[in-house]
Amino acid sequence: MAGAQTGYPGTVAQSGSNNIALSVNIGNTVSATFCSFNPGSAVTSSLGGVAQGGQAVGSAGCVTVSFAATDPHLSANGGPLVAANLGANGDVFSMVGTNTTGGTQTDTASITVLPAATAASGLAFTGADIAYMVVGGVLLIALGAFIVIFARRRTASSAS
Repeated sequence: MAGAQTGYPGTVAQSGSNNIALSVNIGNTVSATFCSFNPGSAVTSSLGGVAQGGQAVGSAGCVTVSFAATDPHLSANGGPLVAANLGANGDVFSMVGTNTTGGTQTDTASITVLPAATAASGLAFTGADIAYMVVGGVLLIALGAFIVIFARRRTASSAS
């Protein structure tokens, strides 16, 4: 058939793309789901220009990718490590496959690797650490009141 169209009947093959931005702290993992691929097809991916291998598209037309940041590297789905660009520029992850209309689908993610998150030291501030000062202040006020009361009584009893 001359001039036949590709894709599902009545559709024209169209290319598409989805772009997302992610951030991950060193020592952590973040996942992203890319959709609009042809269910059951295969996609290829790369991270920072390094091939990360192929992956099968699920029945919903989506692929989930897990990114792990280890100082100073980044990997996708446990693939080859790529030197991580710390800061705002990020590393670019791209995934290429066939979309539901038979066209090429290219999804990208700009992944910003952030420094390792630091754990808060000690317990949360509850006010218990100033309890000693509060109790000491109350005792000083009571002592002052006690001295004033007895000093007035002594003065009053001497005057009579």
